[in-house]
Amino acid sequence: MTTNKIEDFVSREEFIKRTGIFVTPGYFEYIYHKWVDETAKTGISVDDFVDNYEKNHIGQVAETEMNGTFKYLIMDESVSAICDDGEIFDPSIWDIVNSLACNLSNEREEKQKTINDATAIMDNMYKLMENMYEMLNSYTDILKRYKSIFNEV
Repeated sequence: MTTNKIEDFVSREEFIKRTGIFVTPGYFEYIYHKWVDETAKTGISVDDFVDNYEKNHIGQVAETEMNGTFKYLIMDESVSAICDDGEIFDPSIWDIVNSLACNLSNEREEKQKTINDATAIMDNMYKLMENMYEMLNSYTDILKRYKSIFNEV
C-alpha cells in the first residue's frame, strides 16, 4: 500500500487503518491540507483529527457490502500490485483497490508533468520567437537605412 507519508501527519496507510475509510493518494493530500487548515484555526492534534474523522464527516462516508468472489489475472499488474515489490501474493480487495487508485494517481501525476513540460517548452519557444522578431525588426531598420543611403547616391 502506498503510504503517502507527510511529515507531521499520519501515513495514508495508517489513516485508512485507523478510520476504516479508503482514500486515494490524491484525496489523502486533500485531507492533510484540511488538517493543516483546522490546526491553524483550532490547534487540533493529528490523533484527534484522525480519530474523529468519520464522526466529523457524517453523511460523507459511504459503505458498500462486499460478497462473492472477485476474479482477476495475476499478471495484470494494475490489479495484482505485482509491480510494487516484484512478489506475487494473494491481494485482498483493499490491496486491489489501492493498486488501482495508486496507478491512477501516478498516471495523473505523469500527465500533469507532461503538461508542465510542454508549457515550459512553449514558453521558451515564445521567448525565442519574440527575440527573432526583434532581430528581424532590427535588420529591417538597417536595410531601410542602407536603402536610403543608396537612394541618395
